[in-house]
Amino acid sequence: MADLQRQLINSGFRVELPDSMDRVCALAEQGLATGELRAVIAGGGDGTLNMLVNKLPAAVPFLGFPLGTENLVAKYFRWSAEPQRVCELLQSGRVVDLDAGQANAQIFLVMFSCGLDADVVHRLHSERRGHITHASYLKPIFQALQRYRYAPFEIRARRSAATQSGENLDEGYQIIEATKARWLFVSNLPNYAGQIGITPDATPTDGLLDWCAFQGGSFFSSLRYLFSVLLRRHPKLRDCLMGRCEGLTLAAEDSTSTPIPYQIDGDPGGFLPADIKVLPGRFRAIVDQHWSPKSL
Repeated sequence: MADLQRQLINSGFRVELPDSMDRVCALAEQGLATGELRAVIAGGGDGTLNMLVNKLPAAVPFLGFPLGTENLVAKYFRWSAEPQRVCELLQSGRVVDLDAGQANAQIFLVMFSCGLDADVVHRLHSERRGHITHASYLKPIFQALQRYRYAPFEIRARRSAATQSGENLDEGYQIIEATKARWLFVSNLPNYAGQIGITPDATPTDGLLDWCAFQGGSFFSSLRYLFSVLLRRHPKLRDCLMGRCEGLTLAAEDSTSTPIPYQIDGDPGGFLPADIKVLPGRFRAIVDQHWSPKSL
């Protein structure tokens, strides 16, 4: 970060390094009011960026300086950890308004999921000590494969009543699909850990969220889903359901069963129930002049 600060100053930018989230918020609001804020630079991984987006106003432009494990957002927007490249984007990049998702009160940029992989995330963070590496996931993955119960839950996907017909809901929405599953991914961006394409056509510019649900609930079905996803054949599976929506409502089929965990952008989010919706234009990003949304 010291090299980045030095490069920014040499390029003529005024740089602030706040020592608390309260100070970040105060500086961002002041910069928006005066028109002096070019960007908030998020030095870290997807979790750091997620935290900042949840704390700061929607008008704040973001630029990532990827230092995390996966850096999924940075890869999608082609953000670099080279100080010179960061300065170039600040000088000549363009600001785009992109969709985000929201699960209960938590905004997400990449994805929400519940089921086996969320259980892995919960286990990992319950024992986390310092920086996470790919090797950090080995133990919680092994534990989850042994112990996760695959409790079923209900999914109700919805779209605007202005464009869809179906069951009426509050706020002008209507149900477009209702089903049950044991594993669910809801995506705003197409990339997942390791660039796995669970929802390869997701894009943050369509005002919709892409979702993929698996209905099987066993160790062997999980392996079958994993290999199908790696081969990009999972949409052909009879027990794999996929769709696009403006929101979803999730609830455990049996409220007395083991709580069903969910994760948001790689961090523990909580346990079902959950209400998920798209937030069109909620996230402002600085990108290269030639950047365009893409699928995997």
